[in-house]
Amino acid sequence: MRLSSRFVLIGLLLCELAAAEAPSASRVDVMHWWVSAGERNSINAMRQHIEHQGLVWHEEAVAGSGTNRFSDELRQRVADGKPPMAAQAIGYDIQDWARQGQLVMLDDIAREQQWDEVIPFAIQHLSKYQDHWVATPVNAHSTNWLWVNHAQLTRLGLKQPDTWPDLIAMLDSAKAAGLIPIRLDMKRGSTPCCLNPWPPGQAGLSSIAGPLWSLRPTRRISRCFS
Repeated sequence: MRLSSRFVLIGLLLCELAAAEAPSASRVDVMHWWVSAGERNSINAMRQHIEHQGLVWHEEAVAGSGTNRFSDELRQRVADGKPPMAAQAIGYDIQDWARQGQLVMLDDIAREQQWDEVIPFAIQHLSKYQDHWVATPVNAHSTNWLWVNHAQLTRLGLKQPDTWPDLIAMLDSAKAAGLIPIRLDMKRGSTPCCLNPWPPGQAGLSSIAGPLWSLRPTRRISRCFS
């Protein structure tokens, strides 16, 4: 069975890229950057789904999480005429591949599974090119996630915060109870990501027109990270 020389991206999104000549009609060749223990669980769920259909799963994992390290290797494979059947991609990288005419359209399966009805518009925007589905959304994440210890939240009689003042009040209560109110892993980029949602949430979208670090948080906001 000869497959299209174009490929599809799976993104935020894991993108299905159809190989120019697949080694086997039953083999699914996937390139991704999910290498941590938790990410492996997600990949294994996909692998099990593929194998349940009687297909052979083959993968190439390249650490890089959407960086040039991963992208360069993917581009090289495509340039060599050996694109994977599926590859991971983020956001506007999908649009770049689509503009190059490299992606397979997924409109038929999208229509069958009603993607237009169930997938959020923001993800549709990134997964479509010229109003055609070219990527399969399998995961979405953002910088404005807040993970809360539910057991401690219940013990203190608190609710999950909906606003910035709610968050400050929750952190103050946790600190007063002798808990560490908030913790960062301190990896490169974690602190900016943690603060990113604050300017638009407090001052509106116009507040992010300038550099984030030109803003001056109040002592009260800074204190919650101490």
